[in-house]
Amino acid sequence: MSTYHSSRYKRHEVQKRFVSLNSQKFDKLTLVYVSLSVFYLLSVTAGGLSPILAYAFSLLNGKGGLAGWRWIFVGVLVVCPNMVALSIAS
Repeated sequence: MSTYHSSRYKRHEVQKRFVSLNSQKFDKLTLVYVSLSVFYLLSVTAGGLSPILAYAFSLLNGKGGLAGWRWIFVGVLVVCPNMVALSIAS
């Protein structure tokens, strides 16, 4: 992703770290900063939650007649349709 931004924008534009929140003007570069911030925030959050979910699934081993790793697929089958429904509704 950084290769894409470094090829698309000039060096001084990529090196800007802070954007004034008081300005009403949201240009293309501001949207890039916001999207990169959201991307990194979600990756850190996913990295922090995955061990907790792995531990929770290991505790479900044998419950409902399913092995612990099979509960992952049950969770995916529950969460994915809900995410699709929420994205359609909004």
